[in-house]
Amino acid sequence: MRWKGRRTSKNIDDRRHTSRGVSRAGMGGAGLIVVLVIGLFFGVDITPFLSGGGQVAPPQANAPVQINDETEEFVAVVLADTEVIWGEVFRDSGIQYTPPVLVLFAGNDEEKLVFEIAADRVPCVGVAPMQCLVINGDFFYESIVGYRHIDGQAAKICVLRTKRPEPIPADLGAFVFTRVPCED
Repeated sequence: MRWKGRRTSKNIDDRRHTSRGVSRAGMGGAGLIVVLVIGLFFGVDITPFLSGGGQVAPPQANAPVQINDETEEFVAVVLADTEVIWGEVFRDSGIQYTPPVLVLFAGNDEEKLVFEIAADRVPCVGVAPMQCLVINGDFFYESIVGYRHIDGQAAKICVLRTKRPEPIPADLGAFVFTRVPCED
């Protein structure tokens, strides 16, 4: 796959140089699944991308995307390709497409997150069609240890996101999400 010098996506939230603490996170898994599928299809070594990501959240306001290394450039090119392809698929189906935001993480083995969970699950497609929670406005493809969702009831919970021990099965995300008490 020739990817160097191609268009890169601006929908990247680089959190590799931010301090750890409570943050808000949304969708899990979709960006990682896209990178995995495209990487496998084109025969690209995807192991550098398996240790981070999987969480999608809005980019920081006025935070320009700085492409600083080859790995980040590759991810930005793959994401740009998916935006074009899925944009066309959605447009042809008469559905409005909202490009995903890919979040880059590094070094954090765990992070406390606040999840605002919508009242109802929605149909979504991860590895297969499924029902997803909507967390902070985005689909969430993972499960949360210690949390059982009651349809029709919105919730605000705190979770601890920890790295999943390797080897990580292909159908799981890079992180485990565990409900923890919220500290005000």
